[in-house]
Parts: sequence; structure tokens; C-alpha cells
Amino acid sequence: MSTLSLSVGPSAVGLVSSPGMSKLLAEAPLVLETEEQSVLHETHKGLLQERSPVLLSDVMSAFVSNKDTQNLSSPVTFVFKHSVTPRPRQKVFCVFWEPGQKGCGHWSTKGCWMVGTGDTSTTCQCTHLSSFAVLMAHYEGQEEDPTLAVITYVGLSLSLLCLLLAALTFLLCKAIQNTSTSLHLQLSLCLFLAHLLFLTAIDRTENKVLCAIIAGALHYLYLASFTWMLLEGLHLFLTARNLTVVNYSGVSRFMKKFMLPVGYGVPAVIVAISAASRPHLYGTPAR
Repeated sequence: MSTLSLSVGPSAVGLVSSPGMSKLLAEAPLVLETEEQSVLHETHKGLLQERSPVLLSDVMSAFVSNKDTQNLSSPVTFVFKHSVTPRPRQKVFCVFWEPGQKGCGHWSTKGCWMVGTGDTSTTCQCTHLSSFAVLMAHYEGQEEDPTLAVITYVGLSLSLLCLLLAALTFLLCKAIQNTSTSLHLQLSLCLFLAHLLFLTAIDRTENKVLCAIIAGALHYLYLASFTWMLLEGLHLFLTARNLTVVNYSGVSRFMKKFMLPVGYGVPAVIVAISAASRPHLYGTPAR
């Protein structure tokens, strides 16, 4: 059973569920919008062309007495009950049947998008009326190597220990504190927080908002680490170029004045631009 939510004013509304059409249209091709194709190829390797998509629900046709149902002012909400349970490496799409020439046609995602999905149902919204269904397509993914996972977690754990010792050394040993050790301290802190977040939260992808926040934080911390490495190199270059005491003092004053705004401000600007331009890439199973 599927449900429909529609506000079209004083109109006659029709809703037909066709379980038998699922078998007839099961082998039909799936045509994705250009944006969805790019997102899928960025988050996964793409759809498996040799495996046909699988209908996850009955085919449901919706219509109203209004003449224009192709560009609705407010989207129609559908809730589809699953006939099978989605499995790993299967991507769920909200689709409609687009007829073609000579009786041929295909499933399309144009004007339809998924609001939410679970093991038993999927909620879709569309800006037009037609015959709708929920489609499940297989995508290529990378097999996780247990050996590489062990190496990653052991290596990052050792790195956390060393970074903690380094940060405590730079922070507590007053005799060695200068501009160079300040740069080392900031780099150690950024790497420590990035590795710690990676170890504790990289697999938490169930909640999309939380996953997006974790992805953005990792992006920021690793960019900040790169920026502090760049500042360390710049400081070393300026120190070697200006070996006199006067010039060295000038370099130190310059670095102390600008290193914090640059070290933490530049990565923040980059992450803000990335999140504003392509927010859908934060909080995916791959990012």
C-alpha cells in the first residue's frame, strides 16, 4: 500500500496502485538526471550497467481533474511501502515512468526526489503526476580490506600518542618556546583532533546531519593542518633568508601577528565555500 499527500484545491483526485505492472516494467532502463549522475559518480563508482534496477515497490499512478499536472506549484508527497528490503550496495531512487516512441519507455528521476527512506518505506516528492515507483539500483563500491583497516587504526592510534606528547612538550617546556614551537604546537593540535575524530566518528553515517557535520569538521581540520605546514615552511624560508638578529625579530613579529588568522581563517573560508557550493557532498557514505 502507498499513500499520497496532495493539495490542488477543489479537484477530483485519483490514485491507482498496480502491483502487476512491476513485473512488466522490471527490466526497463533507468535514466538519471545529470546532477544525480555526477553525485553518484563522486560518492560511489557509478551504477552497475550489467545489473538491471529492481522495483522496490508497486507502481502507483496518480491523477487529478486539473489539466496541468506537469508543473505543480507545490510538490506531491508519496509514501511507498517496500516489497523487498534494500541491501548494501543498492541505491534507492524515486522514479516515474516516462513513455517513449514505439511503445518503449524508461524510468526517470526528472522532477522527483527522495525525502527519506528506511527498511520498510520510502517517502518521495514530485512536481508532476504520472506513474511512480521506488527503484533500487546496484552501484559499484570498494571492498574494505580488513588488513588495511587494522593498519589504519593502529597507525592513527600511535600517531595520536606521539602528537599528544609533542603538544605537551611544546606547551609545557618554557625554555624552548618561540615562534617555531608555536607553529609546531598548532600543527600537532590540528592533526590530533583530526585523527581522533576520524577514529571515533568516521563510520557514523546513519544520521545525515551528523555525518555532514563530521565530514565538514574533518575537511576543516586537515585543511588547517596543511595550512600550518605551509606556515612552518614559510617561517623556515624567511628565517634562513634573514639571518641577522634584527630581521629575525621582524620575521617573528610578522608570524605571531598573522599566523593564527591565516592558520585557522583560510581553511574556514575554503570549507564555507565548499559547503555553500556543493552541500550534498557532505554527509554521504563516502564523505
